[in-house]
Amino acid sequence: MPSVEPPYDQGVDESCGLSWRSVMNLLPGRARAESETTNQSGTATLWVVAATALLAVVGSLATTVVAVIAAGREADTAADLAALSAAAKGSMSAGRSTHCDIARRIAAAHRAQMTACRAGPDFIEVHVEVQPHGPLGAWFTVRSQARAGPPRVVPP
Repeated sequence: MPSVEPPYDQGVDESCGLSWRSVMNLLPGRARAESETTNQSGTATLWVVAATALLAVVGSLATTVVAVIAAGREADTAADLAALSAAAKGSMSAGRSTHCDIARRIAAAHRAQMTACRAGPDFIEVHVEVQPHGPLGAWFTVRSQARAGPPRVVPP
């Protein structure tokens, strides 16, 4: 190991027998570093790789959480719009299949899959599912439901 020479000799008193080299050797770990050779090549690389992997995992989890929350809102919107559209499309006595077909088309237009539809004389109930986007979104399914009736005209 090359010796370290001071840029100038201020503060070193040669009459006491202190030189720059002897002062440096008194520092903790200095003597050991000169007598023992430690090989730490690659240690920083491993820390950088570990930190990068940790950031990737945390980023994927955060992205998935946001995607699931967004999918929940999409499912709510699709169910609401499907039920309202089917209910507004005419008389509830027009038939279950007509209203459920309308609800299915509206749900599909909003990237949702209708899983159940129930139509009564004065209501329609729609159940939908949405798959979240994102790296882990395929592991989750978000479900929502909505219920609506025919529009009521309120006299003025």
